[in-house]
Amino acid sequence: MAETLRRTKMESMSPAILEELETEKLNQAFLCSVQEGDPLPLIKEELKYLIQSRRLADGKEELNVNFHPPQRPKLEPEDKIKRKKRREQNKNAAQRFRNKRKMKKENGKNELDFLSCRKSELCAQVEDLERQVQMYRRHIGNSFEQDGLHIQTFPPN
Repeated sequence: MAETLRRTKMESMSPAILEELETEKLNQAFLCSVQEGDPLPLIKEELKYLIQSRRLADGKEELNVNFHPPQRPKLEPEDKIKRKKRREQNKNAAQRFRNKRKMKKENGKNELDFLSCRKSELCAQVEDLERQVQMYRRHIGNSFEQDGLHIQTFPPN
């Protein structure tokens, strides 16, 4: 209905007024192109006028193209409930994943601390055993020397 009224209005206007409107649209496209640094708005407007003039020259009616952004369909109450439920499930799954990742990280840190401590204990135990071996070697060497026996001791590997 509005389109018909608009078309009727356009047809009833004088050619001078129509030309002035077209010039105004072309000027706006030019300014937009200059401001954005992009020739696309001006090219689009020029193409639109070229197509219109060819249609009129062929005796066809004027083409009125109006672009409307696509409208999102309205959700039914059950769809809203499903969407809310999916979002809640996703939120819970994301939280579980974050908690699991955090626990894994903490467990890895705890295991690292435990193994580092265990390594220190084992290194201390190795040093203690090496000291004991040296002590026993000296003790055995001293015992043989007292008995008059001479045994050649080899350094530990």
